[in-house]
Amino acid sequence: MKINIRRYSTLYEQMHASALKNPQGTALLFYGTTLSYRQLDELVDQCAAGLLALGVKPGDRVTICMPNLPQTVAAIYAVNRIGAVCNMLHPLSTSDEVRHGVELVRSSVAFCFDLSEKAFDGLDITLIRCKTCDFFEKTPVGWIRGKVYTHSVRQKVGTAHVSQSLTWNQFLKQGEIWSSSHSLPDAASDSEATAAVMYTGGTTGLPKGVMLSNAAINALSFQLFPVLGEARRSDGMLGALPVFHGFGFAFCMHTAMAAGIRLALIPRFDAKECCRIITKQRLTFLFSVPSFFERLLKCGLLDGKDLSFVRFIGSGGDVVSDDLRQKMDKLLSQGGSSCRFLTGYGLTECVTACCFTDPYLSYHTGCIGVPMEGNEMKVVRMGTTEALPEGDGEICVTGPTLMQGYWEDPEETRKVLKRHEDGRIWLHTGDVGCQGEGGIYFRQRLKRVLKVSGYLVYPSAIEEKLRCSSLVEDCCVVGMDTPKGTRVKAYVVPRREPQNDQERQKWAEDITGFSREHLNLWSVPAQVEFLSELPHTKLGKVDYKALQ
Repeated sequence: MKINIRRYSTLYEQMHASALKNPQGTALLFYGTTLSYRQLDELVDQCAAGLLALGVKPGDRVTICMPNLPQTVAAIYAVNRIGAVCNMLHPLSTSDEVRHGVELVRSSVAFCFDLSEKAFDGLDITLIRCKTCDFFEKTPVGWIRGKVYTHSVRQKVGTAHVSQSLTWNQFLKQGEIWSSSHSLPDAASDSEATAAVMYTGGTTGLPKGVMLSNAAINALSFQLFPVLGEARRSDGMLGALPVFHGFGFAFCMHTAMAAGIRLALIPRFDAKECCRIITKQRLTFLFSVPSFFERLLKCGLLDGKDLSFVRFIGSGGDVVSDDLRQKMDKLLSQGGSSCRFLTGYGLTECVTACCFTDPYLSYHTGCIGVPMEGNEMKVVRMGTTEALPEGDGEICVTGPTLMQGYWEDPEETRKVLKRHEDGRIWLHTGDVGCQGEGGIYFRQRLKRVLKVSGYLVYPSAIEEKLRCSSLVEDCCVVGMDTPKGTRVKAYVVPRREPQNDQERQKWAEDITGFSREHLNLWSVPAQVEFLSELPHTKLGKVDYKALQ
């Protein structure tokens, strides 16, 4: 089935075209529940009616703070259908992080799920509450699964006191009432309109809102089709990457919906469940981060299994080791798949991936491959726009997937989007690389932002919160290498010296406990070390590099 994304101007129009071509085909798989493209299309219309009933207008920002659920997919395309903007937040964000995201874009409507509702407490917002188990299969197995899930989260679920609160079903009912006296307007069609705001870190450590247009997200999906090959209706995409991030949103969800293939939604990563779904549903396209594939290998449930159906498998979001690539290639070969494990590179500012390694070539360690169709990459001398034919410099990217800018932050935007001598706008990635055999080679990230299990973690935001503890005078947060990948380490200057090792240990535990209360899971320090003072540079700044 050939897809021409350039014909369609918005995300919704692309998904809707798939529904028109293949209405009975499976769109979503979710714990035994199957939604066809017709059912998804109808659900999107119902959701759009509900949003219009709430007064949402084109250009308004609708916050979506949910994991990979059927309601999440429907909400995204419904928001896009009416010309509003998806404000994507991590579903396990703290209340401070939610407030920042909501207030930054001035969002008045939000979708949340069981475990994210409490984070909205006290906000002036209309909250649409979704349950993970709403779409569990309507069978005895699904009923039991729902009971087990409800029991497992009962102590984590909280109630948010907001301006207005609706359950998912109440929201759809409002849309049904609205539809009895109104007709849905024609779908929005501006390809250059902002489709989504996603968050990334900056020099201050505070998340910045990356504005991505319909055209940019559609362009990424279009670039992927030559890489994936001609899509077949029997194909399936693993939807384990969270859709609040560009990798899961565009690379997995939207590409699957644009191609009219199946998307297997995984709301919470579980290696055994993923292995079961991959083999049972014979999923052909598998994208994720290195830590995901490492855990799949560790659980061993794909060993000796038929994997001949896997046609494309790749990783991004972090550095892929030679050891991981070799182990994945061996697993695929033994499973009868002819494909090889590929690596890519990208940023949220260019809708994640902008290049991939070629499956038919061999690469040296560190190579991130060649640009995808329509993209160009080069290495420039640090702090300039001057191309650097050899040696280490800053990696720059240009192409149709570039962001529009950071939300209401022209100063930060100008730091990374620069017009070069060729007259085009280039994205300065802040990453060190060089030109080499086979393409661009990645060296290291200039930014201080850490990646823990594939998630962005902001050291300065952690430091700011830790300084609120009664035990902490000052602190510095860095990343530390562990067998499980990068983890957070906090160097702390206490308000007074601990009297003995026992007190030192108790303070470390208390600081870790304080962190769990005020930070998300990936930001909690795995290790706390006390210092009498922090090292400083000659300019008087904390020398965090000396502590790494």
